[in-house]
Order: sequence, then structure tokens, then C-alpha cells
Amino acid sequence: MSLFLKGNILYYKYDKLIIEFSCFREILIFAIIMNINMKSFYSKNKITIIGYFFLVVCSLIFTMYMSNQLRTGRILTAQYYILFVWNVKIYLIYIVKNMFFFLWGIITASYALFLFILPMYAKIKFKKHVPLVKKAIHESETLRNPLTLFTDSQLINFKNEYEDTFRCTQKLLCRFLKKEVKDDCRIFILRYSKIEETKKWNNKWYREFKSLAEFGKLFFTEKQRVMHIEHYFTGSDKDNLKYSHKLMICEYKKIIDSDTEFGKYYIPYKMSFAKDYIDLDVHREIEKSIQFVTDIEKIRKRHNNNFVNNQLNKNKHFFDTVLAYPLDEQQRHSIVELEDNALVVSAAGGGKTSTMVGKVKYLIEKCKTDPSKILLLTYSRKAANELTQRLGYVQEGLRCYTFHKLALDIVSDATGKRPTVADSASLINNSYEQLIRQSEYLKAVNKFFLVDSIQTRDEFEYTAEQRKDYYADRNKYGIMCAFTDMDRNIIYTKSEQERKIVHFLTIHGINFRYEHPYEKETADKKYRQYKPDFTIYYNVKGVDRILYYEHFGINANGNVAPWFKDYNDGTWETANRKYNNSIFWKKNKHSQYGTTLIYTTSAMFADRTWQEQLTDMLLANGVPMRRLSDQEIYNKIVRNRKAVEETLIKLIISFISLLKSNLYKIDDIIFKAQKANDERSVDIIKNIILPVYERYNKTLKEKGELDFTDLIIQATNICSNDETRHIYDHILIDEFQDISKDRYRLLQSLRKKRPLTKLFCVGDDWQSIYRFAGSDMELFNQFEKFFGYTALCKIETTHRFGEPLLSVSSNFILKNPSQTPKNVKNPGKETTQFIHQYADERDLWNKVCDIVSRCPNNDIYILGRYSFDYKILLGAGSPIKLASDWGEEDVRLSICGKTISFLTVHKSKGLEAGTIILLNCNSGSHGFPSTVSDDPVLNYLLSATDQYQFGEERRVFYVAITRAKNELHMFCNPHTVSPFISEIDDVPENERCPICEIGRKILLKEGIASTGNSYKMYGCTLNACSYSHIEWENNTCLTPTEIQEREACNPF
Repeated sequence: MSLFLKGNILYYKYDKLIIEFSCFREILIFAIIMNINMKSFYSKNKITIIGYFFLVVCSLIFTMYMSNQLRTGRILTAQYYILFVWNVKIYLIYIVKNMFFFLWGIITASYALFLFILPMYAKIKFKKHVPLVKKAIHESETLRNPLTLFTDSQLINFKNEYEDTFRCTQKLLCRFLKKEVKDDCRIFILRYSKIEETKKWNNKWYREFKSLAEFGKLFFTEKQRVMHIEHYFTGSDKDNLKYSHKLMICEYKKIIDSDTEFGKYYIPYKMSFAKDYIDLDVHREIEKSIQFVTDIEKIRKRHNNNFVNNQLNKNKHFFDTVLAYPLDEQQRHSIVELEDNALVVSAAGGGKTSTMVGKVKYLIEKCKTDPSKILLLTYSRKAANELTQRLGYVQEGLRCYTFHKLALDIVSDATGKRPTVADSASLINNSYEQLIRQSEYLKAVNKFFLVDSIQTRDEFEYTAEQRKDYYADRNKYGIMCAFTDMDRNIIYTKSEQERKIVHFLTIHGINFRYEHPYEKETADKKYRQYKPDFTIYYNVKGVDRILYYEHFGINANGNVAPWFKDYNDGTWETANRKYNNSIFWKKNKHSQYGTTLIYTTSAMFADRTWQEQLTDMLLANGVPMRRLSDQEIYNKIVRNRKAVEETLIKLIISFISLLKSNLYKIDDIIFKAQKANDERSVDIIKNIILPVYERYNKTLKEKGELDFTDLIIQATNICSNDETRHIYDHILIDEFQDISKDRYRLLQSLRKKRPLTKLFCVGDDWQSIYRFAGSDMELFNQFEKFFGYTALCKIETTHRFGEPLLSVSSNFILKNPSQTPKNVKNPGKETTQFIHQYADERDLWNKVCDIVSRCPNNDIYILGRYSFDYKILLGAGSPIKLASDWGEEDVRLSICGKTISFLTVHKSKGLEAGTIILLNCNSGSHGFPSTVSDDPVLNYLLSATDQYQFGEERRVFYVAITRAKNELHMFCNPHTVSPFISEIDDVPENERCPICEIGRKILLKEGIASTGNSYKMYGCTLNACSYSHIEWENNTCLTPTEIQEREACNPF
């Protein structure tokens, strides 16, 4: 096998077979020439030079390669190998020869087709669609604009108009178009095929842009409104601005963070992101708004200060002449405050009503408020009528309501039927009277008076450091027993254990006297007469006998309570020694005179055996014992002391009022008390209050009546469900300190108007005294928490009373940390207070008559904590007579030819007089403070801010003493001085009792002893205190040993 070339002929020899390949070079050369000739044509048609150059280079390389192989003969070996391996028949060589030329022709023809013929055809075919593609691209760019809405009709028109173009651009022929045309077609195809997604995207962001525009308009319009010089920038305005700004910024951020993709597809547009459509000015305004909101509180404060100053200056003449006298600066400032809520905290006598009048006239005359859009609320019908007449805008629609009258009108208008309102106090009283006839209820009431009403701890429960607390508790809770002695004398015991003994003896029908002088004379010039704790009188077979009973306050070790201390050296050891000496002396005296003495000790109380041991001792001495029935016990408690029962009824009324006004369930209150392991409160609620509450509700239902709380709740529901009813621009409330939770909810239901109905409240939390009617101090003390943004204003100038009463009363009320601090002042005014202790009723009558006779006119009131307090002035032989027979509602007394009104402290609120006489400044269950009216069981209904001990009673006392313009006279029993009197009585340190550190040291007796030395005997004004001290003019006459011997001989 060989391959050789001769001339232009290629010969292939294989086994005597020679194959002639002629014109091989000519073919190659022809191909090259053809490519060269086509160059000019292709270049004219702008075919890329790179493709042409590649074809020519490949042809040349192939030609050179084949020539080289032929010259070197390498092709022969390769060909031989192929033929040998595949056993190709020789005849195939001929076919290969011809096939080579065939394939070469096909390649050349295809090259010509794709590079010349098809581009020409595509250009002609797409000639009419090229401008449509450009138009469609432009139109789609216009349609895709989130500032305008992409409608369904626009979508249909677009698809119909370019449907044929879209089909043509999808054919393969478009690949042979020019590059720029092909790029347009690709963009067109993408936009057309995804036009629905484009519409969704566009309209989605159109809504966002529209929301941005709306919120922006809302924000900037509202901003312009609130920043007007004649507008007060309120807290609700601020919230509305911040809310609209928040909405605007949310939409803005959505747009700024927008993307152009729809799932996995990408559609090219000139402005790819939605944020690209936001104008530069919009960006600037947004940035300014963010800064405004950041500093909004500072801006608001500055704007409102300017507003207030502008109003004060502009309306100076108005404030000078709106009333008979010019308003003071604090009153003016509170009037022009137009915050959503304004709380004006006024001092007693500070001109609260004048401020209310000035506010209403300012709103009507200066702010041009429609009088019918102003609602005035107060707590008494008399005050409402006076305020309405004083304002004089009745014809224009201005009305002043009480809360109850407003609620009554709302319910009547809504239902078309005027409801019947029950007298809740009267119903509760009647329910109590019916229940007291039942044995179980009677037993529970007796237990309350004898056990539950006593809140003082046992004396041995106080530590040495709590000595003052012991005396303070005895003073606060009283030392008066529920029972009298056999002569019906009131008993004031010196310890809580003695009080329990009094109850035991009375319940078992034993006649006795407390601290009655011993039958034998023991007094001398130095020591007073011995008085046993109890002297028991009984009869055995017709023979009268006397049994003496002492209770010794010593424990099992023979020691006194740890808080005892001696008044001389101040040590417990000395006090303990003296007390035990007195025990020894008493026992010796009874042994000396042959009288019978029985005794109990505190140790017996500690191990709870005192009743058993006392019973054994009484029976052993023949003392007859008969336990009284519950009815007999009840009669003894309330006989001649109806006040005790009235305080319990008031406690029940307060509990029910607070329960209903707070919408509490009584079962939940019982559960809370049980959870706190408060057995006392559980007993009172379940056994005393619950039966009355159930009977009270049953009576209301049977009569088809509502109490005032039910009425207010029903009116609240009506207003809450009907927003078109009772719309007001301003609501003004007088005496706001007496607000209750049910009234609070009614107020909120009336504040439906937008902008928010403004609330203007005037009150003095120091005078909040209607807790029995449901008032809640938390609503006043935490006003902003319940009502929202509040401007707190104060009126601290009182026009009623001055020093020293002003400082005394302010310091007294601020002992309760829940009260709002005020710097009350009245320069130039003087009001003095006097504390009078009376030895007996006759002494009280004489002192009252002396005060009344010195008054130049009838500018005087007599006040009492309770409606029956005046009766102490009307005893047998009293020069004071009842001038009117109108019952306890309107009591007038005839004193020294003058008719003087007696008022309870609650009725005196809002009144004033030159001279005030305050009765019953005593401690005890129906004293001042009343331990029953302020019972701890109410804490389960009260807010935490009103749980200060005697907080309500303290405020009642403050109201009482601040009625006086010139003089205040307070009367108290020296045995039961009110703790409030002890607080305000400014006792100098050298006059203060060294034992209790509460009472005042007073002179009881003075004289000359047998030794020739003069002496003075001192005691304490606090009856619960055992302080007794003798001061010698010359102590050197007696040695310490002699003094101890005398004390051992007679400790009295």
C-alpha cells in the first residue's frame, strides 16, 4: 500500500489497485477563493469579520496540513492502519472520495444560507413589527408607573394591540435580525408575557404610594392645625400626629425597601425600584417630619407655654372682671389650660367654684364654645342649681347636673320610662333591722361588737421598742368597753385583757363596778385611795356579799410586759419591781382587812385558761352565773348607745357601695380574704355583710327599683352602645375628689367625640370624705393613669383661714403619704385653734355656752362626726335646748339666746363660719376616728392608695377643722382623747408624758406631806397610760431607801 502524487494527481496504490485523486489542490484552492470572494458580500451586509476570518484560517491550516502529510508520507501509515483494523473494502475509498465533495458542498451552502439568505428574509419579514416592538416597550414603560393606576382596560388594549407582534417575535427567524433589534425583541417578549404580573406589581405599589400620599396629607394637615398660635397642642393631638406619622413612615419604608422581582422572573425597566418614583422633595419632607416627631414633646411644651402666655395677656381684662373680684394667677392659669384633661387641685377655701364659673365663661365668651356642648357635673342638687343660676346660660342650653340626675335622664330618654330610684341607705338599714331579729345574725353581730371590732393586740405582743405603738393603738382603737357597769357608767379599761374580763362578767350576768374605791380607807397625804380592778356584788341566800377581783399583768415568770418602763429612771427592771411590789401590797391589804380577793394573770391569757380558772374561782365563792341570751347581750350593747350600731350599719353601707361601684363580686372578695388567711374579715363579710347584701338586692328586684349605682351602670351601657347620644365638647366636674369607679366609667362613655372631649376637674383630695358612697382616691391620685394626658394645676391660696391653723391642718393631712402635696398659704390671715377637755357633761355645756356668748354674731357652726353628736349637749339640766324639731337632718340649737346650726362634718363641706365648735374628738368605735367606719375589711375593696390607716377619717377631720375662719374649738373627753387631737396638740417636750410619749403631762394633785415637804402629783391626759408621778420640792428629806419603802407600803 502506497500513496504518491504526480503533478496535480494523487495516486493511491493498494494491492495492485491504483486510485486517482485528481484536482485535490484545485478543490482546496477553490474553497479558499470562494471564501475570499464572499468576503466583500458579507462585509457589505455587516456580517462579523471574526466568523469570516475563522473560516479562511481553518481552510488554510487544513490545506497546509494535508500537503505536509503527503510530502512526509505519514498519511500512508495512518491510512494503512485504518484499513487494516477495520478491514475496509477498497470500494469504500471511492465512496469516501465522492462523499468528501458532497459534504463540502453542503457546508458551503449552509454557510451561505445562514449568513446571507436568512438574515435578508428576516429583515423583510419583521419590517412592520420592529416599530411596534419599540412602541410596545415605550408603552409598557408608561403603564408601569406606580404613581398611576394600571387598569384592566389598559391591560386588554395592550395585549390585543401587540398580540401579533408577540407571536412573530417568538419565531426562530428573529434570531437572524440585527443585534439591537434582537435585544428589543427580547425585552418586548419578557414584558408582554409578564404584563399581568407587571399590572399586579404596579397596582400594589400604586396603593402604597396612594397610602403614603394620604397619610402624608393627614400628618402635615394635622401638624399645621395643632401648631396654630390659637390652638392648644394637646396630648391626644400628639398621639394622633405620632400615629399618622407612623403610618406614613411605614408606607415610606415599604417603598424604600421595595424590589422589582416577581418571583423568579426579572423584567427590565428603566426605573427598576418603586423608590425611584419618589420625588426628592418628598424625601426632604420625610426627613423633616422624623426630626419633628423626635422633638415633639419639647415642641409641644414650648408651643403650649406660648399659647398660655398669649391667652393670659390677651384676656387680662376678662379675668379681672369676669367675677366680682379678680381671679388669682393660679386660677387664671388653670382656666386657659386646654389639655385633654385638666386636674385642678385646690386648697380648702381656695375658690374652686369661682374657678369653675370662670372656666365656663372663658369657654363660651372667648373660645366661642356652644353652651349646649358644655356639661357641668357636681355631687349635690343644691350645688348644681346654684352653679347653673350663677352662670346664667340656661337659655343657651347650659345645664349643671348631678351624676345621678344625668344618669336618670339618660336612662329615661333611652328607655322611654323613668326608673324608680331607691334610697339605698334606707333599704340597707331596713334589711339590717329585719335580719337582727334572726338568732344567727344576732349572734354574729354580738361577736362583731365584742370580738371583731377590737383591733388592739394583746399587751404582751408588743416589744420593748413598741411601747409607743402600744399606747398609740390603745388611743386609736379606744379603751371603752362595749358594756357599762352595774350603774350604767361607761368603762374605760387600762388594758385589752381587762376589757375582755368586763365582757366576760357582763355576759355571765355578774354585777360589778370597775376601779371602785376599796371599802377600807387606804389613802394618806401622799398616796391616793386603793381601787381594785373589779368589785363584784352578789347575793347568797339573801345576804349581800362583795368579792374583789384583780387582774395582774404578769407572765408565767412573774414579769410585766417588755414595753413597761419606770418614769424615774426609765428602766424595765424598776417598773417590774414596782409592779410586783404593788401586787404584794394588794394581797396584804386584803389579808389584813379580811376581804376576799381573786385574781387572774396575763399568763392565764397566754395559755387560754383564764375563763376556765375565773369561772372556777367565781363559783367557789358562791357567785351566781347565768349566761345572757344573745338578745340580752345585744340590748346591753346598744342600750343608750345607738351610735355603736349606727357605725356598723355605715360600715355595711360603705362595703356594699364600694362593692357595686367597682363591679366586684362578693364571692371574689371572700375568696381574697380566705386566701390571705384573714378569718376576721371572712367572718364579717359572710356573717354580717352578705346576708344584708342579698336581702337588699332581693328587695330591689321585688320592687323593680334601681339604686344609684345600678342607675349609673345602666346609663354607662346606654352611652357606650349609642355613640350618637350625649356628645359634648367639654365636661366640667366640681368636687372631683369624690369620684367613684362607676362614675368614672360613665364619664369615659360620654367622651366619644373626636377630637377628644376635654375634661376639666376641680377638687381637693384632702377633702375626699365620701368613701361610704363608693368614692375611690386612686382616681384622683393617679388621674393621668385613668384619663390620659393631664395638665396638673394647683390653687394653693386659701381665702378662708390662716396661721397657725393653716400649718397645723396641712401637716396633719400630709401624714398620709397618698395625699397630693400642696403649699397652702394665706398671708395676713390668722386662725387659732383651742383644745378643750371637759370633766363631765356639765363642764362641756358651760364651755360651749361661754364660747357662743363671746361670738359677736351668729357666725358659728357646731359640728359633729355623727348626726347624734349634738345630743350630748341636751342632757338634763343643760342650758342648751333644741330650737327646731326637724329631726337630725336639720338640727338647730338654742344657746345663750342664739340659734346655732348643728351639722355633721359631711354636711358642712363647702361651708365656713367665723367660729367652729367640733364635738366628739374622742377615740373609739363611734369616736373620731371611728374604728368601725374605717374597718380593715374595706381594704379588700379599696385601691392601694387609700389603705393608709384612718385615711378616710383623717380627711373627714381635716374638713371639720378647716371650716373655721377665725377660731376652732375642739372638745374631747380626757379619758378617750382622739389620736388626731394628740397629733395636732403641739406638746412641748418638757410637758410630754415620759411613759406613752403621746399624751400631755398634767397636774392631778398638789399638797404638803406629813414630813412638811410640798409635792405635786402628775398624770397623763391619755387615759390608757398608767403614768403617775410625784415631784417633791425637796427630795433630800427622803432617802432613796425611804422612797422605796413608801412605795412598797402604798404604791398608789
